Amino acid sequence: MVYELSTGNNAVAGMAWDAVHNSLYAVTECHYMDRLGGNFDYRRAKVPADQDPEDDELDSDIGDDGYEGRCWPKRAFHGEDYFGYLFDAGEHRICKFFSSCLLTQG
Repeated sequence: MVYELSTGNNAVAGMAWDAVHNSLYAVTECHYMDRLGGNFDYRRAKVPADQDPEDDELDSDIGDDGYEGRCWPKRAFHGEDYFGYLFDAGEHRICKFFSSCLLTQG
C-alpha cells in the first residue's frame, strides 16, 4: 500500500515510527515563519471553487503581507488544490499520522 501524506507546506525535519500504536510522527519546519513567530512571503490564496471560503473560520485571518482571508506561501511546492483541500500549517508542527491497517503474518 502507498499513502501520500501532507505536512501543510512545511519541510519535514525528522520522522519516527511508533510500532506499538501504528503511528508515524513527522517533525516539520515552516520556512515562512520568522524567529518571532510571524509569517512572511505569503500571497492571497487561490481557493478551489469546491471549497466555500464563507464557511471557514480562517477567513477572518489577516496575514503579515496585508491579505485578509486565506493566504498561501509564494514559493510553496504544491498549489492550493494539490491535495484536494487547502492546507497550510503556517508554523512549526509535529504531525501524527495513524495507520488503521494492521499487518499480520501467516
